[in-house]
Amino acid sequence: MGHKRRTTTTSSRNSSSTFDPKDAERVEHHRIGVWDLYVQHEEKLLSYVPSAWRDRLEEYGSILNDMPYLWRTVKDISKTCWHFLVVYATITVIIALLPALTLWYSGQLLKIVQIAVEDRTVDKNLLFRIAGGRVLCTLSQRLLEQVRTRVSQDLNSRIKQHYSVHIFHSMARLDVPTYEDPVVSRQLDAIIPSERSSIAWTAISSLLRIVSSILQVGSQFLVLYGVLSEQRDGPLLALLSLADRIVSWFDSPAGPLQVTGVWAATVSNEDFLRMEGMKRVITNPRHRQELVAGSMTEHLTKQYRKLVTRLGDRAGDFWSLHHRWVINRRSTVIKSILREPLSELPQIVFTLRAAQYPTSIPVSLASLHLIQESSQSFMTMMTSLTQQAGTLSEKMSGLRKLYEAANIPNKVPDGRIPFPENAQSIHNGISLEFRHVSFEYTGSDDYALRDISFKIVPGQLCVIVGVNGSGKSTILKLIARIYDVTEGEILLDGRDIRTLQLHDIRRAMAILFQDYTHFP
Repeated sequence: MGHKRRTTTTSSRNSSSTFDPKDAERVEHHRIGVWDLYVQHEEKLLSYVPSAWRDRLEEYGSILNDMPYLWRTVKDISKTCWHFLVVYATITVIIALLPALTLWYSGQLLKIVQIAVEDRTVDKNLLFRIAGGRVLCTLSQRLLEQVRTRVSQDLNSRIKQHYSVHIFHSMARLDVPTYEDPVVSRQLDAIIPSERSSIAWTAISSLLRIVSSILQVGSQFLVLYGVLSEQRDGPLLALLSLADRIVSWFDSPAGPLQVTGVWAATVSNEDFLRMEGMKRVITNPRHRQELVAGSMTEHLTKQYRKLVTRLGDRAGDFWSLHHRWVINRRSTVIKSILREPLSELPQIVFTLRAAQYPTSIPVSLASLHLIQESSQSFMTMMTSLTQQAGTLSEKMSGLRKLYEAANIPNKVPDGRIPFPENAQSIHNGISLEFRHVSFEYTGSDDYALRDISFKIVPGQLCVIVGVNGSGKSTILKLIARIYDVTEGEILLDGRDIRTLQLHDIRRAMAILFQDYTHFP
């Protein structure tokens, strides 16, 4: 039973050099249970970048590479439903700015409280206008979200309809050998839209959500800065309220799979390999007959129990062991202990200021509440923003595949010479000649045709007879260039069939295959 090895590459940064696990100068070795993990050292400049940020940078790089496809999508969509797209984008921008306006109204309420504490007076008209503005912002946001949902449904339907033609043509243009290729089949499966949404709409809506989140974060930050700059210790309280969340946000795993882009994991422990082999014996139906006939149940169970006991916690799936190993390296207990005092610092500063300025307690309390509420909203939006950016790379990749599907090259290339050159000559018949033709279907070890030669002159009737599997249908498929010959050549009117235009060849023929089908 050979060595079990699992290797993956998560980045092409180092693809210019060969990855050699035995190169101690460039590769770091870690023992994780029964597994040996080899990690290629990161470049010095990248080693100072937090691991989570490196992954994000790679995703952002792929997004930038796929941006031309997004621009092409926008231009295609604008031809049919540009008004829906403009309305959706406008509503999205307005919804993104409404939270900042609500925060501004909260700042005005804070000013009213401060004036009431200092002067013992309240401007009731201003208070009612501010309260009414907050309520109007909330109602407007709810209403606009409903309108946006309705517009998005119509826009998605139009986009899905537009790209259904693109997908239909991309699939219909493929010849038989290309369509039967498993790689092409997977590529086509990736562009088929779901029942609810299309690939193009998913990419566009994801990008608009990211733009909306950036506008929301930026506008709220500017408004909050303006509000807190007028309050005593406002910026300090805001910084302290964000401190523990910022530390948590920047915290990244120390595991090597997040540090470098090239790594390999292998296992050579004989006990573990034997144990995995026993698992395959009892799970693979191919071995069930020998397992039962040999009465091997008790013997295998006994041997498996010994191996499990001998290996203990060292045995297991690589990813499970790696996850536990990374957690143990991160010193999460110390970090959680350090975060607790950070979360209490705003209350400590508030208490000290309250003792120093007792009359400002109501204003300071309102400021603290506004700061804590806003800081929580900020970090939630930032987390959401990074997650959306991560998923956007997948959406953009799907968009690229959607357009690349139309450029999948057929395995039977088209010729350049029209056929026939004289349209009237086809009524008199055409000559057909096979010269030492051999053909082998993809995935087959045997030739369907082997060194076949014959000639049919114009106007001559030819009947080909033979047993099943002798190649009669294959000859017809080669004449129609459903497939190309593996060896030899086929001549139509003395010309190599591969040099003639496919459309002209098939238009000049009428073929009924033995395994014909009825179109639905």
